[in-house]
Amino acid sequence: MGERRTNAETGFYNMASFDDNRDTLAAELFSRKPLASRTTDSTTAKEGLRQKFIKLERLRKQELARWWDITTLKRYLELKQVPRGLRVIIFPSFEDLDPDLLGEWEHLISSTSFSMINILIKHADRKRTKLLQDIASLEEEIKNLNLPEATDKNHTIMREILTGYQLYIKDKKMRKLVRDDNDYSNDKHEDGC
Repeated sequence: MGERRTNAETGFYNMASFDDNRDTLAAELFSRKPLASRTTDSTTAKEGLRQKFIKLERLRKQELARWWDITTLKRYLELKQVPRGLRVIIFPSFEDLDPDLLGEWEHLISSTSFSMINILIKHADRKRTKLLQDIASLEEEIKNLNLPEATDKNHTIMREILTGYQLYIKDKKMRKLVRDDNDYSNDKHEDGC
């Protein structure tokens, strides 16, 4: 049999560098969380993501409602109509009211109502601007979670919910516009109907 060579001669039996590397690998492995903890962290992150999407959905619904409020109120101004809920019905308590006085009176009340509508539009616009900022901030938080598959799934669900919600608001606003248009067509807008 051949003579066994020493570590110095072959380098094969020199395990010092191998041992050093093994220690580095073990230190790296043990510095990480165990697999069960990583799964829990992933689950927790996905639950956190879902909670953020619930909040995002709520904010987007509020923003949609403000947008439709603003758009509808602007439409009322274009039509020179006051919606039922904003009509001011006040009559002077004189016994003998001539048509000129009533016309002047109604003109003043209508112009006041239109001024109030403009105030409501400005208020809703300020709220909507704040909502848009909150939405952008929350969307950035969601993006930073770096869970693309779960994010896509939640976006799809939210998009479906918001589409239905928007149709609901649109139908509700349309019914009110038609109702108020009928009031004006039938001269019932002065009766407080």
